[in-house]
Amino acid sequence: MTPLTVFETIPQPAPTTAATRARLAARGLRLPVLAAGLAGLTLTGCLGADAGEESAQEALAARAQWTQAKLPATAATAAERVSFSGVLGQAGALPKMVAGIAAEPGEVDQARVWTNDGGVTWNWKELPVRLDGDADVFFAATDGVKTWVGGTATVPGGLAVPFVAESPDRKSWSRLALPQKAVDAAFTPGSAVSVDGQLLLVGTTGNNQPALVTPGEGGTLTALPAPPEGRQWSGFAGVAAQGQTVVAVGEAALPGQTKEAVVYRSEDAGATWTAALGPAQGPAGVTGIAVVANQFVVTGGIFDDTSRAVAAAWSSPDGATWTAETMPTFNHDQDQYAPSETAGYWLTAPSVTGDRLVAPMMIGDDLRLGALQRDPNGAWRLLGQTADWVLPGANGIGAVNEDGTVLLAQFDSNAGRLQQLSSSSGSWSDLLVVGEPAPGVKWSTFLDPEGSPDLVGYTTVTTAEGNGGWTRTSQLSRFTFDSTGSLLDAAWDPAESANVTKVSASSPQGATVALGERIVTDAKGEQDLDSVGWFRPAPDAPWQALEGLASPRSEEIEDVAWINGTWVAVGASRETFRLSDRKTAAIWTSADGVRWSAAQGPFAAPEGGWNQLEGVCPLPRGQALAVGHEVSAAQIRPAAWRLSDGLWQRLDAAALGDKGGWLSSCTTVGDTTLLQGGRGDRSIAWRTQDGTTFTANELGKPGDDFGPIRAVDGGFAAAGTRSSDGRDGAVVWLSKDATTWQPVPLPSTRMLDGADVKAHEGRLIVAANSETSPEVWTLDNPAELLNAQ
Repeated sequence: MTPLTVFETIPQPAPTTAATRARLAARGLRLPVLAAGLAGLTLTGCLGADAGEESAQEALAARAQWTQAKLPATAATAAERVSFSGVLGQAGALPKMVAGIAAEPGEVDQARVWTNDGGVTWNWKELPVRLDGDADVFFAATDGVKTWVGGTATVPGGLAVPFVAESPDRKSWSRLALPQKAVDAAFTPGSAVSVDGQLLLVGTTGNNQPALVTPGEGGTLTALPAPPEGRQWSGFAGVAAQGQTVVAVGEAALPGQTKEAVVYRSEDAGATWTAALGPAQGPAGVTGIAVVANQFVVTGGIFDDTSRAVAAAWSSPDGATWTAETMPTFNHDQDQYAPSETAGYWLTAPSVTGDRLVAPMMIGDDLRLGALQRDPNGAWRLLGQTADWVLPGANGIGAVNEDGTVLLAQFDSNAGRLQQLSSSSGSWSDLLVVGEPAPGVKWSTFLDPEGSPDLVGYTTVTTAEGNGGWTRTSQLSRFTFDSTGSLLDAAWDPAESANVTKVSASSPQGATVALGERIVTDAKGEQDLDSVGWFRPAPDAPWQALEGLASPRSEEIEDVAWINGTWVAVGASRETFRLSDRKTAAIWTSADGVRWSAAQGPFAAPEGGWNQLEGVCPLPRGQALAVGHEVSAAQIRPAAWRLSDGLWQRLDAAALGDKGGWLSSCTTVGDTTLLQGGRGDRSIAWRTQDGTTFTANELGKPGDDFGPIRAVDGGFAAAGTRSSDGRDGAVVWLSKDATTWQPVPLPSTRMLDGADVKAHEGRLIVAANSETSPEVWTLDNPAELLNAQ
C-alpha cells in the first residue's frame, strides 16, 4: 500500500498509467518567483537513461527467460472497461460529449468519445489516433467552434507518445500534427485553450518539467518556468484565456511535502510566461480554471487543521492577484447533500455558459456527485446532486449545456455514468451508463512470503444503503500454482478463513498463523470490523481459532511475523467501522499463537491527524520493529516503533529524516534491516543495523515504483513499475545489494503495475495488475541475471 492515498487529498485529472500518475503526483511549495527569462528556452534533449546504462538494461532484458502463467477465468475481468476524462455541454450545433478510454477484457485502452444525437441515443467513436500501446485521455476542450481531445499512448517500457484530435462537429475527427520535439520529450498534454486561433497545449515532459506545445505546421515545444524555489513539478489542472492573457494552474511541492498550487501567466498570448505560487497559500489542490464575467476563476480545495480537504475557489481579474471566494456552509444533519464533519470534499473543474459558472462538488465518501453554481455577483450555492451510484467517492466532472442544464459524469472501477441536472428544479435524469463497475481481481501479495506460493486476489464490492450511504468490502480469493506453472483457484485452509485471511506467517518450527478481518453486525444493525485468525503448530496439525483479537473497536491487520519466540501483528484500529473515524496505530502479540492481546504503548495519533502501521520484522538483534506513517497538518511522515525490554518505544522521527514520507514494509537479511517506503515520487529504503540510526537510499529514479523488497538467492528482488525517463511498464527489480537496482521488463503487451514477487524453486513468480485483467509471469533465470550485474 502507498500511504499517500490514506488521507483525502484533492485528485488531479486521473491518468490511468503509472508513468503519468507519477508525473502528476502530489508534492508542495510557497513564495512567488518570476522566471520570464526561461520562457523562450527550447527543449532539445531527448529522454532516457545514458547510453551505457540503457545498453546494460537492454542486455539484461534480452537474457531474461519468461513464462506466462495461465490464469483461471475467476481472475479475469469479464466486462468492458470505461473511464471518462472530459465532458462538454451542448452549444449551438455541437452535441453533448464525453471523452475517455475504453477497452475489452484483456485488451489495450483506446481513446473514445461518446456523443448525443439530440434525443436519447448516444453513439461512441474511437478517435483516429490509433497508436501502439494503451491510450490515456487527459482533456477535452472547445472554443465553441472546434473541439479538441488530447492524451498519450504508451507501449510497455516505451515512451509516452502524445496525440491531439480535432473536430468541427464532435462526430468527425482528425489528428493534429505535433512537433517532433514534443514526441521525443514524451510530452503529456494536460489542458488546452485557443488564443487568436492558435491552440496552446500545456503539459509535462517525460522528465517531469512543465512545457508548452503549439501543434500544426511549424509547431513548437517550449520550456515553461520551473516551479518556484526548486519545487518539483506535479502537473497542470487547466488553462484559460481572456484576450491576450493566458493563465494556467497546476501543482508542485518540496520533496516529501504536500502539494501546493502554482499559477502560470502570460500577457502576450503565450509568448512569455511567469510562474508564481497561488492562488492559495499553503497546502492546496487545484482542479481547473475558467473565465466568467471578466474574471478568472480557479476551483479546487484546501486542507483544514485536521488535514481534511475542504472545497475552495479563487477569482482574479488578471491572473496575478487572487481573492478567495466564500463557499456555502453545509449541515450534514439537515442538508440533502453535505459532507460530514470529517469527510473531505472539493470542487472539480468548472464549466461556463454566459455569465454562469458551475463546478461539480465531490464528497469523498458519498455515492452522489453535487454541483455548485457561481452567480454573476460571485455568490456560490448548491444546485443539486445526482442519484446514488454504486461507487463511493467516484471521480466527478461536469459541464453546462447551452440551455442551463448541467451534465455530471462519474467514473471509477471500469464504469462511467452521465446524468443531467436541472438548474431550476434540481431534478436529475440518466443520460449514459457504460462499462461495468466490476474491476475484477487485483493481486494483493503472496499470502506467506516464506511459505508456499499462494497468491491473494481481491475484488472490491460496494453495497448502497440509500441517501449516499454505503458499505464497501474486499472479496478475497486464493490462488495457487500447479506443476505446470498454471494458476488455479485454491481452497481456503481452514475453510472458515474464506474471504477473511489477508496475511500469514510461519515460524522456523513450522507453526503458522493466518489473520484477517470479518464484518459483524449487532442486534441494532450496527456493523463492526473484527480481527480474526487461526493457528496451527505444525503443517499437518488441525487449525485453532485465535482468542483476544476482537474488541469493541474496529481493527485492521496489515502484517504479521514470528519474532524471537513471539508472534507480532500490526495494523490500525478506530472507534467504529465508519470511514469518518480516524485510525490509530495498533499492535497485537501472542506467545503461543492462540491467545492474543493488544499491546500498550505510545501509539496515539497526532492531534487532528491519524496514524497506522503497515509492516513488522525483526531487527538484527532480534527486537521487533513495526513501521508505518502518520498524517498531521496535511503532511505525511514516516513512523516506527521498536520493542525494547518488553516495552514499545517510538523511534525518534529525526532518525528517518525531516522531509516527510512513509514506510510500508521492512525485512532483515543478516546484520541489516531494510525499511521500505517513499517520499514524493521517490521510492526509498532506509538501512539500519541497530534500529537507532538509519541511512536513506533512493531506489531507481523519480517516478519508479517498487513493491515489497524480497530477499532471494544471490540478492534481492521487487516487483514494480519503471515510470522514469518518460517510460512506463511493469518490471521486476533485481539487485545484489539492495542499493543498485536494474529493471527487467515483463514481456507483456499491456500496461501493467508490478504488485509482488516470490522466489520459488530457483525462479521468481511476479504478480502484476491492470485495470482489465491481471497477469502472472515467471522469471526462470533470476540467478543468471543477478550474477550478470
